Amino acid sequence: MVLVKWRYPYAISKGLQVTVSGSKPSRKIAEKLNAGFVDYMSTDYDQHEHIYDYVIDTRGVETVRKHLKLLKPGGRMISLNGGPNKRFAQRNQNFSYSRKILFSLIGFVFDNLAQLSKVQYDFLYVEANGKQLKQVTKFIEQTHFEPIIDSEYFFYKLMKQ
Repeated sequence: MVLVKWRYPYAISKGLQVTVSGSKPSRKIAEKLNAGFVDYMSTDYDQHEHIYDYVIDTRGVETVRKHLKLLKPGGRMISLNGGPNKRFAQRNQNFSYSRKILFSLIGFVFDNLAQLSKVQYDFLYVEANGKQLKQVTKFIEQTHFEPIIDSEYFFYKLMKQ
């Protein structure tokens, strides 16, 4: 089982059982996509300990500890907002030695929390990537996936003011 936040149509298409965390209004969207749902505002995360194989965290530092507890031993958490760690620094060949040390120090807390929980923590810095964009485009074209839009923001009105 996977706990993700709003990036799950692709995961579901790959046969993964997905659980989404969000606020109460988000439940309807999860149900439309046949995903499980956890209300992060009212759920006691201790009741859901050690049941997920993977967690994709988009909230950051304030939820890393909670999300690590959700993982089964050997599970893996990927954070898009929690903070860089040693593994992230080592993967990036363009980083200077001092930057690698700095990121290793910053991520020391995350890596140790993960190690104590017998899971793996990774940080992913999302950047423009043509190859990934082609994969997503292919998925959309093949499945005729239509996104569910829960909010619209009209920036052009803001710019005129």
